[in-house]
Amino acid sequence: MTPHYFTALCAATGGGYRLRVLGEDDSRDLVRLDLDWDEFSPQSAGDRLVENGYMIHPAALSNETMNGWTKIPAQDRAWVVSVVSVDRTA
Repeated sequence: MTPHYFTALCAATGGGYRLRVLGEDDSRDLVRLDLDWDEFSPQSAGDRLVENGYMIHPAALSNETMNGWTKIPAQDRAWVVSVVSVDRTA
């Protein structure tokens, strides 16, 4: 089976953070969670991904990332990571 790769974003909102997994054509969210966090938590974000059928792509892990998450330079308090679906039906 060919793995499906997606992009996950976690960005600050007025009341916390929003975690999204973007569909292949970016037209819809496969996951959209509003999280009541005061600051970004890469470990918790990864846990929420797993709970929803995704895991951080192993290639995303490096010394320059936080558990695979990379800060989006042009956006304040926004992070991005490559994820893979662990849902066997995807």
